[in-house]
Amino acid sequence: EIVVQPHYAKGEFRHGIDFALFTDVSQFNQSAWQDRPQILPLMRKHTFAVVGEQFVANESVTSVACELRCEQALRDSTFCLLESSWNFQYELLSSLRAGCIPVVRSLMQPLPFEDTLDWKRALFTFPKGRSVESLWEILGKMEKEEVLEMRRMGRIFANRLEHVNGLFIYFK
Repeated sequence: EIVVQPHYAKGEFRHGIDFALFTDVSQFNQSAWQDRPQILPLMRKHTFAVVGEQFVANESVTSVACELRCEQALRDSTFCLLESSWNFQYELLSSLRAGCIPVVRSLMQPLPFEDTLDWKRALFTFPKGRSVESLWEILGKMEKEEVLEMRRMGRIFANRLEHVNGLFIYFK
């Protein structure tokens, strides 16, 4: 038995058996790539979009907090800080669609097709207990080529995950 759903209660997800992904996806649209934001410029208006919670930025890092349906804030941000939540799969897909590199504050959050997709190529994970300031330091040392490659891979992963036809290809 395989279970595919967008969220799991703690301890309910079975690695290697179940799939965690946002299931409310659209029909395949061959020209959907035209609606995606450009991969360039490297740095965007905001360094971080913090999804789902209020956050105070320091002087060197600008951030914007947003609740559900915050597409423009995601498009204007280089990185999206995501918490493990019941809505995580939707927030992850929204971040990828917007070209915002997801930064997941959890080491235990199930990721879509994590057994076959190398998520380290498109997002960061770090422990919730670690300070956000230390994360800024790590991200600030990234080479521009790394940032652009992660954004590119995020776009590829979003294209694979968001269309029903793409999901069926995986199971063939």
